[in-house]
Parts: sequence; structure tokens; C-alpha cells
Amino acid sequence: MTTFAIVHGAGDVGWSWHLVANALQTKGHTVVAPDLPTEDESKNLTDWAATVVAALPSTEDVVVVGHSFGGFTAPLVAAEINAKALIFVTAMLPTPGEPPNDWWSNAGYTDSGLEDQFWHDVPPHLAEESQKRERDMSETAMAHPWPLDAMPAIPTHFILCTEDRFFTPAFMRKVVADRLGGVTPIELPAGHCAQLSRPTELADLLAGIATPAPMLSATEIESDRVLLRKVRDTDRERLIELQTDPQVWAHLGGPRTREAIEQRIEEVGLAKLTAAPGTYVIADRTTDQVLGTLELKRRAADLPGHVTEHGNELELGYLLHPDTWGKGVAFEATTAALRAAAAELPDEPVIVVTQTANERSLKLALRLGFSPVTTFEAYDADQTLAQANLHDFKA
Repeated sequence: MTTFAIVHGAGDVGWSWHLVANALQTKGHTVVAPDLPTEDESKNLTDWAATVVAALPSTEDVVVVGHSFGGFTAPLVAAEINAKALIFVTAMLPTPGEPPNDWWSNAGYTDSGLEDQFWHDVPPHLAEESQKRERDMSETAMAHPWPLDAMPAIPTHFILCTEDRFFTPAFMRKVVADRLGGVTPIELPAGHCAQLSRPTELADLLAGIATPAPMLSATEIESDRVLLRKVRDTDRERLIELQTDPQVWAHLGGPRTREAIEQRIEEVGLAKLTAAPGTYVIADRTTDQVLGTLELKRRAADLPGHVTEHGNELELGYLLHPDTWGKGVAFEATTAALRAAAAELPDEPVIVVTQTANERSLKLALRLGFSPVTTFEAYDADQTLAQANLHDFKA
């Protein structure tokens, strides 16, 4: 099982994570949450990271978790041990060479003006004990530049606390978008000290990230006319056209601007677009021209529309250039992906979510064998959720 290395926040102690640690240990995981030398003026952030590394029983299969100010230290731990994953919990996200003292103005932080910014949702006896254990912060750690050239190149996640009065949701969404490009925050209805107010829910999220649900691993899938593959440099222009086409985005909130797409590609790199398992470019097998994109991914639990209690179902989605419409390309590509997944993965529900007004998409879902289950309102439009069983697509 996984070892979780917890990096607590400013002036805090490892004790604050004892409830999360208990919940994770019940699941069979190991947890270390050492007290960092936050008051020692002779110690800097690298020394803090060394404290966490020294507490580990092993550097194998370790997930590093950084809370609040721990966002400055957690990446150092993760880089040192080549961690399995890095998880930020309502955390500060540093940039190369940035001293913690400068983060506040650089990130655009302003005080929310709300009362009781830390413990408003924490049970009173835990809030009282937490405040008793508060410690000072050394100026050394605050003044030294962050030493890494970049975030570690490992799976990285951000848990955003939607009731946080200190790092408010709107502020943190901007920080994540600006400083952790490509990462979609996982939302948790909790305040800043979620480890004390929602320990079970937080432990469930951490465990779920550490042991992700299985995904389609194939990097290429062939059918008679199309090839599902990873992106290539020559795909750039055709992909930009797909993302900016008004017809394609008519039922998806409208197209994005070319400038925004080009900036996104520049920030994350073209290869990132299909780096995740189950994400593909749909290409013509003869010409290799991009016909569209396809995803068979997990539907995040915090999104509306699910058929299981905890969400995380396989969800099929695709985009196709209008010049392919009406030629059976969508049916062929989606069938190929679903058959490949059915051959590799255990049986489970697979869903399609589409705007109810998108008659073309609903017609394809029915043809594939999906059955409408429910409708719900999202993104200012009525949505239809349809479901099938994955193994129904076995060849």
C-alpha cells in the first residue's frame, strides 16, 4: 500500500493530520506527518523537506501531500524521493526562485475580510487544541528563494476547499490556473483546515488519488478507417481549428478563441493534450489527417451527473470536425475505443453526458447502445446522462 508523507502548514504541527492519518491507516496505508522545524532560524525549506524524508520508512510508493504553506515544501520532498504523486491541499504554489514572503503579492492575494478564517467549520474541541499547538515561523524559511527550477515532473493534483475563508475558492482557482497549468482542482466542501473538519472525506480523496481507478492503457487503437493515437506536432493546426469551430462547440458553451488555444498549447505543450490514458486524436488511417479527438476518462466526483454513489465512472466524450459529420466516423471511433476498453478493463458503468438539445450526439449514444438515465441542469442548459455497461461492447 501507499505511504503518505504529510507536510503541514505554517505554524502548524503533524498532530493536525491525526484524524486523516487514522482514516488512511484503516485503509491499509502508512502515514508520516512529522513536526517541521518551523521555529529554527538555522533551517530553511530544504531542511524542512529533509525532516519529512528522514521520517519515511521507505521512499517506495510515496505520495506527498502539502497543506497551505506546505505547498512550498512538499515539491522539494517529492523531487528528492521521486514520489509517486504530489497532492496540494488548499496550498500555496511557488514559482522558481520565489521567496515565500513574496508569494502573497505575486499571487495577487487579498484578505477575504471574513471572520474565523481557519476554524469556522472545525469542531470546537479540535479548534481549541489546534490553536494551543500553534508555533512561530522562522524568517529564514520565509526569505529564502524556492530552490527548484520547476514543479516535479510527476502526477500532480490540487484539492480546492470550497468553504475556505483564508484562501478563497475564487482566488485559489486563479492560482492553480496560473501556476499549475493542466491541473483541474478537485473540490472538497470544507474550510482551510479540512484535515480537522472533513478528515474522512479528505482521506477518501487522498486514497482515491493514490490508487486510481483503472484506465484504458492502449496508445493506439485501429479500426477500418480511423486510428486513435497520441498527438503529433503536425496535428497542431487541425486541433486549433477543432477547438475554435463554432459548429463543433454549438452545444458546448461556444468556441474558444484561437489566441486562448495557442496560449494553452504554449503553456502545457502539444503532447500534454493526449498524455493522459484514454485520450486520443482521431486520425484518418490513410492520410493521417486529424478528424477529431476522443476521451474515455473518469467523470470527476464533484461534477453533477452520476450513476454510482461516489462518481468516477468511465465517461465517453469526443469532438469531430464538421467535414466528418454524417460519414459514420463518430460511430466507428467510439466503438473502437469502447471495445478496446471492454477487452482490458473490468465491467463497470460507462456514461455519456451531452446537452439535451444536441440531437446528433444523443442519436449516436442510442445507436451505440446507451440508455438515457436522467437529465439535469448544468452550464445553463439541460443535460442528458445515458449509461451502458462496458462489457456490452466486447467484440
